[in-house]
Amino acid sequence: MTATASKNGHIDKTEVLSRLSRPHVAAIYERYAGQQHRAAGEWRKCASPFYTDSPANPGFNWHPETGHYKDHSKDEKGDIFDFIGRAERCSFTEAVSIVADAVGYVPRTKPATKGSLGTPVATYDYRDEAGTLLYQTLRFDPKDFRQRQPRAGGGWINNLQDVRRILYRLPELLNASPTDDVLIPAGEKDVDRAISEGFVATTNPLGEGKWIHGLSEPLRSRHAVAIPDNDDTGREHVQDVATKLYGIAETIKIVTLPGLPEKGDLSDWFDAGGTAEELRHLIMQAPEWRPGTTDETFDDYDETPEPTRAPRFTLVTPSQLKQRPAPEWMIDGILLEDSLSAIVGGPGSFKSFVAIDMALSIAGGHPWNGHAVRRGPVVYISAEGSKGVPKRITAWENYHGRTASEECYFLTDAVQFMETGDVEELLFAIGLLPVRPVYVVVDTLARTMLGYEENSSKDMGVYIAGADRIRSATSANVCLLHHVNKSGDTRGSTALPGALDTIIEVKRDDDILTLTCGKQKDAEEFTSFHLLRRIIEVDNDDTSLVLIPSDQTGGATSANDRKVKAILVDVFGDAGATASQWEKACGEAGIAHTTFFRARKNLLQAGEITADKEGRGARYQPTQFGMEDDGDVF
Repeated sequence: MTATASKNGHIDKTEVLSRLSRPHVAAIYERYAGQQHRAAGEWRKCASPFYTDSPANPGFNWHPETGHYKDHSKDEKGDIFDFIGRAERCSFTEAVSIVADAVGYVPRTKPATKGSLGTPVATYDYRDEAGTLLYQTLRFDPKDFRQRQPRAGGGWINNLQDVRRILYRLPELLNASPTDDVLIPAGEKDVDRAISEGFVATTNPLGEGKWIHGLSEPLRSRHAVAIPDNDDTGREHVQDVATKLYGIAETIKIVTLPGLPEKGDLSDWFDAGGTAEELRHLIMQAPEWRPGTTDETFDDYDETPEPTRAPRFTLVTPSQLKQRPAPEWMIDGILLEDSLSAIVGGPGSFKSFVAIDMALSIAGGHPWNGHAVRRGPVVYISAEGSKGVPKRITAWENYHGRTASEECYFLTDAVQFMETGDVEELLFAIGLLPVRPVYVVVDTLARTMLGYEENSSKDMGVYIAGADRIRSATSANVCLLHHVNKSGDTRGSTALPGALDTIIEVKRDDDILTLTCGKQKDAEEFTSFHLLRRIIEVDNDDTSLVLIPSDQTGGATSANDRKVKAILVDVFGDAGATASQWEKACGEAGIAHTTFFRARKNLLQAGEITADKEGRGARYQPTQFGMEDDGDVF
């Protein structure tokens, strides 16, 4: 990995540290030490990435706030720059530059004298996945470059401070066939020329030596072809690009163009008579790049060298596998951290209410229906609309007597999981949070898969990959809300339940919800339990509902319960009735003695009736909730 410090600017270590956030620290350590880690007080604990002597790994800790680490295998500790220096085997200056790249810090350069560069001879637009202009590179003659970003309200800001770095011609890259070769020449001019010759092409901003890891993701599973300029800088650059794409791109090739003059580039090669057909032949003949090789040593390559960076995939022995931390509960006995889950049910089963109840409980660190939770930020994607969500939150607050945590973040846009750009934009937004979420709710799968076929295993596989990308990047439980088919099974391709770690099935019988464990891959299945819906008044004389625990196994406030309550309301009204009066009226309506007493108990527990005293002579009356009409209150 080559450091990308600007030759014209000094990197201020203090400035880099001031921009270092928890997501940055986590991303850096997860890249080198892996995503399998767990809490150990204020630290995160995982296997040491530097220890390979025996299966018994002594362990490694890193601090999500300060970035410091403790390597128990070597009894060493240090800050994040020391860690990068060890992981990349580079100097301290290079380590600072690498962290600067990770946090998006660009060293300030001395501004050119006003008017000294003249008029740009070319302007290259850098547009994001949606086509929005983020910044431009300006080319001057004699050869020089400057960058600028649009200013809100008009005009330009002549730097890239606080701007997300992206690949050149990114929308065209994302829309191209995934089987096409992607040419990576050294500059924007050559990219434009390659595209005019019928190729897919891209490059990084700011010139050679400036490829950062954050640029590599759009090339995941693609066929990358790096084309160097004919000089030492160009050859070093393509080696750096290939190293950073290794384990991300499906294949990597380096193609040296024949007959180029010193410092010649791809455009020069085409101008000298090179053709697209010849270039395709050169690409086909070129061997795949591997770590430790250069474009001059492919013919001699006959063994796998030691990787020049930490590998993306790690092979472990059975003993090492057994020492990995066990999965930890996010909701004790119900949902695991770092997993894919689903809450499934038919229309009107109140599965969204279950998810919101979980989300608000986790964000606030409150037990969920008697189950302990791991407190942490929550992202709730309300893709079916958010008009009713404020009422649901207010009802939850009124019932529990507490304010909802501000760490429960709602997204009202329908992120499309089939679109790589949408998923990456969601992760970009999540990356701006102070702390990464522990629970991500997708409400619903259908609204985030528009235009695709749920029954197609291919389409569902792409959707699952999008959801798993979010899980992998955040270590959160990603929970999909989904419907069931006529048979009561999870709707769509069987690829979905096959990929899920946990499935919670929700069934509704009038006012009672039954939650059943449909799948629990890595733990014991939880026992089915019940929740009762309870109508709660919110602002402006409006109503919503909350879900409250129930110890009933027979179904409190079932259809028979509602009949018994209706007799109390219709026959006796607000005055109510004694137990004997009420039971007699029910008997005349054909309701059995045992049914009446069971319904009375259920209605009392559900809060729909009240008694003025205990024991004989008590008078029963409907509460304000019991008097509510059974229609839609949402």
